[in-house]
This record gives sequence, structure tokens and C-alpha cells, in this order.
Amino acid sequence: MIGHGDEGGQPLKKINLRHPDPDSMVFLKPSHAGTPEWTRIVDGFADLSGQDTSTASSGAILFFNINKRIIACCFGTSVANIHRDNIVPDFGLAVAYHRIPKGKYKKIETFAMTENPITNARSAAMPSSQSTFNLDTYLETITELGGKFLLNTRSVVINGKEFFSIPAPMTIGEIKKLCKSLIEEYEISVNEENYKKLTAVSKVKTKSLMDHLNDELCKRMRKRSGEIYLVDYQQFDNLDTYSLSSKGEKLTELDIQDVYNDFKKGQQITTVFLRTKQISTCDADGQPIEPWSLYKCLFFQIEINIGSFILYKGHWYQVQKRFLDDLRGFVRLFEVPAATLMLPAWDGKQGEGEYNLAAASAMGIQCWDKKLYTHPDYAYGIEFTDLLSPSHIMHVKKLVSSALNSHLLMQTAVSAQLLKSDLKLKTWIKQESKKFRGGNIFLNRKGEYKAPPISYVITLMTGSAVKSLTDQLPFFSLITFNMIIRKISFDFDIKICQV
Repeated sequence: MIGHGDEGGQPLKKINLRHPDPDSMVFLKPSHAGTPEWTRIVDGFADLSGQDTSTASSGAILFFNINKRIIACCFGTSVANIHRDNIVPDFGLAVAYHRIPKGKYKKIETFAMTENPITNARSAAMPSSQSTFNLDTYLETITELGGKFLLNTRSVVINGKEFFSIPAPMTIGEIKKLCKSLIEEYEISVNEENYKKLTAVSKVKTKSLMDHLNDELCKRMRKRSGEIYLVDYQQFDNLDTYSLSSKGEKLTELDIQDVYNDFKKGQQITTVFLRTKQISTCDADGQPIEPWSLYKCLFFQIEINIGSFILYKGHWYQVQKRFLDDLRGFVRLFEVPAATLMLPAWDGKQGEGEYNLAAASAMGIQCWDKKLYTHPDYAYGIEFTDLLSPSHIMHVKKLVSSALNSHLLMQTAVSAQLLKSDLKLKTWIKQESKKFRGGNIFLNRKGEYKAPPISYVITLMTGSAVKSLTDQLPFFSLITFNMIIRKISFDFDIKICQV
């Protein structure tokens, strides 16, 4: 069916075509005679005499002052007259969350904060509909709920977003009583732990606030701030190199300092410039894949007096402090000093490959950096480990590397998953071990671990021993680490450290 218009129960009337066609016919839906239904309710407590309410564009707003809050009851089309910047952002969502019984949800709208290579391939901030609360609370934020609620022994459909939608009671007393109840239910929901998680992140929609945040971003970039990161805007299995101009140097990873060095002398750093400046991506054959806007590749986290905000994949989000604290607190449980693992300090200049070779030599263990295992379920090669000892599988990355956001960091989770379930991986490990001094230090002839329990170690090269690693991790990395830890900690010990 092709069409556009309002739903309704008015009967259709067949009308004649100007040029009759035996294969065609047209029906007209005539206008509804009379005034809209809402006027019967409003007329019960307000004088509508002399007012024209006969068209579909009419409406009314009833305001209540309840417990130092102003609550607006909108009838007809008047909802468009409420300025969204003045609305409690999740008022309707919280009330719907409280009112709709589990199992009675008809619509759950969410947006995903990031791509999750482990569970799905959903793009950032892409709307989705769910039928249950089977959501990854570290990736998705609920933005709208709809479902059924039992009201005076009858079932009614309610909906919640910024506004809360429900059939109106017939008297002003009943309406006021309902409003008081809605405020109380809102307060209950916003203090529930599950609700806090499901609504911990919200997209910034106010233009003045976005302009202010973008101004702060540009100021920091003019000062060449190291607190701004670059992330892959999209995931491409065949992505091999990046470049900042058509004839620019091919880079194997994105680093904000490369961007600063690429700016022309006297370049004006504005939001428009950041949006139009492009980063090129290429495959292993040097063929272009797709250009990205620099703005969409920037990650920036800023605290201002009204809260914590992040720029991620071209969108600004407000993040609840408690949610950040929960993410950091969980990761901190697995953080250990590098000295306990005998890992040498990073000199701040070595690349990942150089550091891995130096660390393997200093520790008397094996460097498996760049050795890729192929598996039919993955389009890219799996790096089983960077450093291997009898009891430790170590993955090493720079903190500033774009790899913290790509499938390269997920290699830790994939490596653990395959080590647990893929017998061919163990055969491959034994074969590759023959190329190293010391041979197979990890598995015996039966494919069993020589020195259990086995620990997966994620090591980040920061060059900073003053600040806790967990406190340095940007938001997207905190989410990734939470996902990795929860996925593999049932089968292996997890350790996180910095050098």
C-alpha cells in the first residue's frame, strides 16, 4: 500500500475518475464534521464558548504547579507549543518504565552507543526496536517505551519519551490526581539501578549546548590537546592504512598528533573545518575504501558544570557520572602493576612491535606479534597473542591507538573464545612454537596447558605510572573493556596493566 495521511475510522466514499479506467478506482475520506474529542474534556473545566476548536490543528494546554514542578497536560496538537529544551528529558520514559508491566511492552526504541563486534554489527546511534529488555546495557540506551497499562479495569495503550501519553481522565480533579501520581512514579524510576543503566547516556539535542561543546573542542585542538583521541568511524575487515590527504603518508594507526602535524600553518580550527576535513582509508592493496569526516573520528570527553559529555562518532552525548564510575570500578578490579608481571617500562618512543621484541627479550618469553591465525568465522586474521609465557597470553596496545576501538582490541576476546573451543588453534600454536627458541612453552603433547591457570593480560603503553590506568581510559575503551572482561572471565583470569 502506498499512501500518506492520518489513521481514522471515517468511512470511505467512492468518487468518479475524470477519465474512467476499468482497472482503477479512487475512494475519498471526507472530513469529520464536528469538533475534536478532546474539547469535551476541556469544556468540562474551562470556558470554550466563542473559541474556534473545530479543526484538527486546535489544541489546549492545562498547567499544574505540583511540588515545585510545572506539569503540562496537552490536548489536541498543542504539544508542539512546548519548548523541548524545557522538558525533563526522560520524564515520559521513566513513567512508562514504571507503569508498563513486563511482558506488556509493544515498542522499545533504543540507540546503540557503539558497534559491538562480539554480539552484532549495529552502527553507532542507529535506532532499533526490541520486544523485550534483552539489551546490552553497556552499549544501548532506551529512548522510548510503548505498551499496555491497566486503567480502571480496562487496558489502554501508553507511550513514554520526553512526553508521557495516556488517555485523559474526564475531570480536572482526576487529571490533577493523575499528574501527582506521574511525578511520584517518575521519582521512583529514576532511582532504580536498572533504569539508571538503561538511560545512563542521552544524546545532546540542544543546539546552544552543542555549539558550546564544539567551541570547547576547537579550543583544545588549537592547543594540540593530547586528551583528544581518534577512533575508527566504521569497521572494515580489509582496512589496512589511513591517510590524512590524497597524497599523504600511509599510516597503520590513527594518532591525534599526526592530525595536528598535518594542519597547515595558521589553519583556523572550526567545527566546519573538522567536518569537511577527511581521513582516507585503504585496503592492503592500497585501494581506497571510504573517506571519513575527521569530526566523526574524534573522541573527546569533557566535564562542565552541568555534567560529563563525550563526542563520539559525530554525536555529543551526556553521560551520567554514576555510570562512568560503575564502568571504571569494574575495570579497576582487574588492574595490576606491570612490575608483578615483570613487564619492562615503555620508553615513550617505541612502536608496539619494538616494545614487544624488547619485552620478550627482557622477560625471556616469546614474541608472537603479527602472527595471525585464520578461522573461517572471521574475515580477518586473529592475533592470538603479542607476548607468550607458560601462563600468560599478553596483548599490547598503545593507549592512544585507534586499535582500542576497532576489532583489533577485540582480538583478546576472540583469542580467548577460540583457545577454549577451537582444537585447530592449539594445533596451530604447537606448529608455530617450533619457530621459537624454547619451542612449545605453552602446551604439552596432549594439548593441555603446561602451567595453568592461564591469564589473559591486556597491556597498554601509556608511559604514565602516576595515574591509574583505569582513570586514563576514555569512555569507549571503558565500554570495550567491560565487554571483554565479562565475556572471557568465566574461562580465564584477566589482568590489565600499563607500562
